[in-house]
Amino acid sequence: MISSSSDFKGASWQNYNEGTSGYQNVDWRFSGNYDGQKRTLYIKVKDELNNISDVYTMYYTVYKECESKNLTSSVVRGSCSGSCGNQKITITTTNKDINTNKQCSVTKGSESCSTDECNAPSCSFSVSGGTVGSNGWYRGGTVTYTLNTNSATKIFGINGYNSTKSGTVSSNGTYTFTGYAKNAAGVEATCSLTIKYDSTAPTCTHNKQRTTWSNENKRVYKGCADTGGSGCVRDYYADDVIDYTKKYQNFSAYTISDNAGNTRNCSALKLKIYVDKDAPSVVANRYNNYRGSQCKDDPSRLYKYRYKISMSDGDSGLKQTTCTWAKPKVTRSGANIRNATIIENLCQDKKGISCRACDYAGNCRTVSKD
Repeated sequence: MISSSSDFKGASWQNYNEGTSGYQNVDWRFSGNYDGQKRTLYIKVKDELNNISDVYTMYYTVYKECESKNLTSSVVRGSCSGSCGNQKITITTTNKDINTNKQCSVTKGSESCSTDECNAPSCSFSVSGGTVGSNGWYRGGTVTYTLNTNSATKIFGINGYNSTKSGTVSSNGTYTFTGYAKNAAGVEATCSLTIKYDSTAPTCTHNKQRTTWSNENKRVYKGCADTGGSGCVRDYYADDVIDYTKKYQNFSAYTISDNAGNTRNCSALKLKIYVDKDAPSVVANRYNNYRGSQCKDDPSRLYKYRYKISMSDGDSGLKQTTCTWAKPKVTRSGANIRNATIIENLCQDKKGISCRACDYAGNCRTVSKD
């Protein structure tokens, strides 16, 4: 007999039989609260001859309900309500014992919330596709841009409220897009995007050629020109002013690039520049008391003076020569003298001559000889 009271009030004997597999288990149930308190059991037994034992005692502690370590919680969130700026949502938390399922406590609280009608709208752009170049440029492919809005947004568009959410760019230029978003209360948000696109390789440039001789300085350069919009990384790869006699300007091969990352290989160049800064050569010599074949007018006559003048130009060439002496002026011009050396023999009895030679670049030299 087992009882929770020492007088065994209300307790009864229970048979305890031996079976084939040993003594049977005996279950005893007591009513009470799960209060975590210590309990005492009183036990006595009797045999088949009704001999009754002394009372035995044992102790146990009852499981305690609703301890924090044995709780499970469920949260129920209500709906967001209230005026804009003062909206709240009710939160109900129920705690139950995980073993007995007893509802131990219920707490209620609230937190701020905002419905779509009260939320501020927002927007942003995302970009995908295209070939990414340098310095924020795209240099190929198709660039797709997309307008992103939040759940508060009721009407939207790109460059206006037109319900447009995306577009593409695939041609050269700088494009600016403005996104618009508005909520149900009429609050507006905007965002912007700039796409720079240049898929065109730059162009090799150089100074114009000069095909006629000149005594003016000539600027020479090799460089880069860009039509795609991003601009050349460098405008010039060589740049100089030729202020001396030179017929050709040679440039080595080079590679140009624009700010989007497009490149082009430029070939070596041989450019005509035709700069002639040197006046023709004019050399005058005088011989005294001369008679001979060099005096064409009268080879047999004895002249007091023979002047020999040599005129030439190794660059642009002779264009005109003029000698002033005792007799009529001697002038020569035309293509036949350009690459020739002009020799004048001037025989006279008067002292002094003057000769002038000019080339095709406009340079002239005058030499006088007594």
